[in-house]
Amino acid sequence: PSHLREGRMREWLAHNVDWAISRSRYWGTPLPIWICEGCGAVRCVESAVELGLAPGSDLHRPHVDRVSLACTACDRTMRRIPDVLDVWFDAGCLPFAQTGYPTARSDEFQESFPPDLMVEGVDQTRGGFYTSMVISEALFGKNFTRRAIALGHVLDGAGRKASKSRGNVLDPALVFDRFGADSLRWWFYTSVPLGRSYQISFDSIDAVARKFLRPLWNVFVLFDAQASWSDFEPRLWPPSLVESRPCLDRWILSRIAGVARSSRKLLDEYDAHGASLPYQPLITDLSNWYVRQWRRRFTGSQSRPGDRPAGLWTLYEGLLLISQLLAPFIPFLTDAIHRSLCGRSVHLCDYPDALDALQDPGLEETMAGLRATCEEANRMRSAAGVRQRQPLFAVTLPAPGYPADLLEIVGHEVNTRRVEVAGSALMIDSRSTPDLVAEGWARELIWQIQAERKRVGLGIQDASIVLYRSGSRLESALAGFRELILDETRSVQLLRLAGDEDATTCSIDGETVHISVRQAARDAVPAGA
Repeated sequence: PSHLREGRMREWLAHNVDWAISRSRYWGTPLPIWICEGCGAVRCVESAVELGLAPGSDLHRPHVDRVSLACTACDRTMRRIPDVLDVWFDAGCLPFAQTGYPTARSDEFQESFPPDLMVEGVDQTRGGFYTSMVISEALFGKNFTRRAIALGHVLDGAGRKASKSRGNVLDPALVFDRFGADSLRWWFYTSVPLGRSYQISFDSIDAVARKFLRPLWNVFVLFDAQASWSDFEPRLWPPSLVESRPCLDRWILSRIAGVARSSRKLLDEYDAHGASLPYQPLITDLSNWYVRQWRRRFTGSQSRPGDRPAGLWTLYEGLLLISQLLAPFIPFLTDAIHRSLCGRSVHLCDYPDALDALQDPGLEETMAGLRATCEEANRMRSAAGVRQRQPLFAVTLPAPGYPADLLEIVGHEVNTRRVEVAGSALMIDSRSTPDLVAEGWARELIWQIQAERKRVGLGIQDASIVLYRSGSRLESALAGFRELILDETRSVQLLRLAGDEDATTCSIDGETVHISVRQAARDAVPAGA
């Protein structure tokens, strides 16, 4: 990173001193220097063969110390000096010594040197990085690598360097068992920029799993259930042209393509941290915005012809792309998703490229504006004291407004029956009518029924039978929204609950309501299906 390159490394080079490469140690690589006891002649030995030893002989101390040579100048005995090499000299020789160069595999070394990348800990700016640089410049007159990356140390929750001696190391096996390996991998990618220290804890890893991995998996599970219920089979269904799909579908594909482009650029620059960051808001957009609108297509009263196939194709293609794009980061989760979608390992696929045709910056800007409008309208609703599930009389948007299918999203997000485009300012009409109040109660009941469906373990493919009991005022008002309740809760019957049956109790506008949800017969068809 630049702060290490221009700071710690540059300062070290600017104030550099001579490097004594010998050490008085028992262990280490022996200095291959023999000195004559008589005339003081010096000889640097290159191989075991030159010492008269068989290849593969042990050249460490004390064995090598017993080897003597005859001096060619005076016929006296030459003995090895007792010092060993500084261990950092060993490290600095790694780029070429690992190939056996210069005594062997010379061509292989010349083809691969210098390497594209060298990665070490931050402490190696004065260790491995520096010594590799010195030796490479001395021997070859070139840098030791095309790019070097320094990674920070791992710290414990208190900010202390993790080490076995302190006993503050987080056992990776426990992390894998509790959160999965992908959670730890994603935490390392996203937690801090390159060169900074990583302060690790179970809580920080859990936050990564909760905010990123689980939402992605939940989107897949939702799609898988809906695709199964809809008999979606990509090999058999006619393809849906992207340009003919609703704005919402084209928007999410554009978001994926945009993130793919920016992330790929950073990956090509070896910036894994920067490349990972755009995916968090993408998955948030996918799970919190796109899927919320997407689910409405599969309730009959709010679905148009072609909406369901387009939605299934879009989420299928989107999840395929996302699993391929994220495969280098989180290989296990993405492979599970990819195999479930198409039966093939994601790691046998080419990395996605050439997605520019899916990008539509204008549509992304429009959607950002629409979302901001919805958020502002809901703030105005809250300030007016109107509950979220209580429909507004009307919302007026400033001209020029949005395409028709996006105006529908405004209606759903703001919960209003009428969306008008006029004037120059956003306005809400919070007038209340008996019919709007009754619809608000119906939507509150829908929310309670959905919670009860989840509690009893019903999936989106399961039809249900709803039994409820309330006071006469509420029951009379809800009668006009019977079809809406059935449609929104995937139910086939809405029945009166007998007094002696077990039920969940809740309150709607101060009136007690008893609800019981049961699974309907397997062949029952929910309203609007």
